[in-house]
Amino acid sequence: MQGSVVWRTQTVSVGPGQPPDLALLGEVSIPERRMTVTITIRRNLDQTLPASHTIEVLYALPRDFQFGGVAEVPGVLMKVSEQARGVPLVGQAVRVTNGFFFIGLSGFDMDRNTNIQALKTRPFFDIPMRYDSGRRAILTVEKGPAGDRAFEEAMQAWGQ
Repeated sequence: MQGSVVWRTQTVSVGPGQPPDLALLGEVSIPERRMTVTITIRRNLDQTLPASHTIEVLYALPRDFQFGGVAEVPGVLMKVSEQARGVPLVGQAVRVTNGFFFIGLSGFDMDRNTNIQALKTRPFFDIPMRYDSGRRAILTVEKGPAGDRAFEEAMQAWGQ
């Protein structure tokens, strides 16, 4: 199934009393499934959360989507090519609400460095998912030239 993605940076509100910060946004559209997925990557500024970065994955599906909703997103993998086997980013994924998943990337130095290196250098993401129906799928997303520029801009702004 083919789709498209538009990557960009955007200044977002981080929370009450916090200055705005730059976030990476990937807006994925898969017309044949009438599905859109928004991927938001931010550095973590919340001292109470032991994560270096966060990834939010938000699905917008039609009411009559044949597999129901998305029940689980166990994490995110980074790949060197579309066909390559992905390497998981080290972190913890949780389901926030139906169709909304939050992944906190490990704040431990070794994990943090490995995750940042993968985010910076690997051109493809795999987002495995399990639908309410039990069926499994993988969303593969490419950064492309615009994504490379957006990632570079964000990493520079975050000092990484």
